[in-house]
Amino acid sequence: MSAIPGQTPKSLRQSLAAVIRLKPEHISVYSLIVEENTPFYEKYHDDLMRQSRGEPTAMLPSEDDVCRMMEDTVQMLEAAGYRRYEISNYAKEGCACRHNLGYWERVPYLGVGLGAASLLGEVRYTNTRDLDRYIQDISEPEGLHEEVIRLSRHDRMAEFMYLGLRKISGISRREFEECFGVPVDAVYPEQIRSLIGQGLMEQREGRIFLTDRGLYLANYAMAEFV
Repeated sequence: MSAIPGQTPKSLRQSLAAVIRLKPEHISVYSLIVEENTPFYEKYHDDLMRQSRGEPTAMLPSEDDVCRMMEDTVQMLEAAGYRRYEISNYAKEGCACRHNLGYWERVPYLGVGLGAASLLGEVRYTNTRDLDRYIQDISEPEGLHEEVIRLSRHDRMAEFMYLGLRKISGISRREFEECFGVPVDAVYPEQIRSLIGQGLMEQREGRIFLTDRGLYLANYAMAEFV
């Protein structure tokens, strides 16, 4: 993880160097996101407020340091032979995570167990986290489902975009049209034009993808399609 309390660009580089020496096939590097209404948020609230104003903080890395960490991560891992195939994931040739790719490409999946998530057809749902209820209703699986979301056509289009754009290769125009029967430019003309104009998105060889700058501002770019 990067951007954690007390971390500096130097200490992150040391951590990355240690991981590289272990020669794993796959490395994920996620930047910390502090969610409101959590103990972590309460503990670092003052630092977060100062950080939002661009002021120095006691423990959390500055925005400049966070950007530097992201740049160092890409440079060090790619130099060591790890190809970046998604915003936070890197792999040796042929070792990209099939589960991750399936999630970003909206391949149906079945989650089994407490709190497990599933995508089947046009429905997303999560199993209960209550063990007693899980045991009681195990013979009737539908009774285990919570947070059931039936995806509209608009929802599925939006997911296609903001999940697919997490991949370095982005999304395929042809695949979008095959899925929804309409060109992507007919659905999101303003968003695509705006992001390209801001230098956050490119289009080439039938694909639309985020630029290096767009990857740093991925949450902003993807929010355009929600």
